[in-house]
Amino acid sequence: MVSHFHNYTLPLNAATLVTFHDAAQKGLGLRICQVMISTATSASRKEPTVDELATFFIFQHEISKAVESILLADILAPLPEKIILEGDGYTLVGTEARRDWRFGATINARWGKEPLVPTDSKWRFLFEVRKKPIETMAKQRISEK
Repeated sequence: MVSHFHNYTLPLNAATLVTFHDAAQKGLGLRICQVMISTATSASRKEPTVDELATFFIFQHEISKAVESILLADILAPLPEKIILEGDGYTLVGTEARRDWRFGATINARWGKEPLVPTDSKWRFLFEVRKKPIETMAKQRISEK
C-alpha cells in the first residue's frame, strides 16, 4: 500500500510526506501527500506532555497505519471534512481535512524515474490522550504480544 521502511512510523508534531503506490494501480499515478499529527498541547506550547509522548510511543504503529489508510481512502474517494478515530487511550481527529495543498503543486517529486503526483489536499490530525493510566496501557499492550 504505502512505500515505507521496516518499522516505519509517522512522527509526532512534524510534517511528513507519504507516498502511495497502490494509487497507480487504480489509474491515479504514484501519489504523494503531506500529513501532520499534532499533539493537543502543541498549539499552546512547543513540547508535548509526558502522557502524550508515552501514549503516542505505545500506539505509534497503529496510529501510522490508521492515518495511512485514511490518506489512501481520500485519494480514491473524498472523505468527510472531519474524521474521528477512537483508539485505546487516545483519539485522533482529522482537523481541517482536505485543506488545499498549494505547495504540493509546485514540487517535482519522483520515485526513481516515475513522477509522484501530489494530492490536492494535505491532512492534519490532532492527537489527544484520553484519561487512562499509561502504565495500564503499556501492560495491556505487552500482554497482547
